[in-house]
This record gives sequence, C-alpha cells and structure tokens, in this order.
Amino acid sequence: MIFPMAAAVLLVASHGAAVVRFDPPQEEPAPVQTRLERAWQNYREVAAGTLRLSQLTRWEVRDLIELDTRIRGQYPDRRTSRQRCIDRELDRLGDEPTRLALRTIDLKCSRG
Repeated sequence: MIFPMAAAVLLVASHGAAVVRFDPPQEEPAPVQTRLERAWQNYREVAAGTLRLSQLTRWEVRDLIELDTRIRGQYPDRRTSRQRCIDRELDRLGDEPTRLALRTIDLKCSRG
C-alpha cells in the first residue's frame, strides 16, 4: 500500500548500506475541514437555497443548529445557582470589590 503523503523507497547500495529516498507526493491532499468550517459552509448553502436540511446527516444538522445558536447569541446559561449569585453581586458592586466584599459574597452565595 502506498500512502498519499510520500512513498519511501529503500535501496541497498553495493557496499551493503541502506539508503532511504522519499518521493514527494504527486498532488496535494485536500485539506480536512473542521466541524465548524463544514457547518459554516452548510449554513451558507442552506441560506442560499442550494442545500436542504434533509440532505444533511444528523450530526451536520446538530452542528448547524449549534452554529445558528452561537450566531444569534442564544447561549444556554450553564452556570450554577452559586455562580449566578456571585456574578449578580459582583455586577452590583462594580469595578474593584474589596477582599471583605469578596468574602461576604462568597458566604452569601454559599447558602443554598
């Protein structure tokens, strides 16, 4: 089997030493698309009407939905209730809270 990257040829010289020669590939392999790149391409094609959702695999549809969600800014809030409490308190305090304020927030938000 010859790999598309390069084929190595092992030659045995007359004095018994082995020489390795690499033949460069004849053509460049196509670059591998990431899931995000493929989702963008599918997004543009669906928006243009050249591709239907029914033509996509289940995974491509999921990637497309995730991309659309990110574009629209509709991220699900995955923070814990404690983290939401801390974020609210820090927003209320403003720029640079004191160590005492941070400790108070920690205690306040630790209560369930």
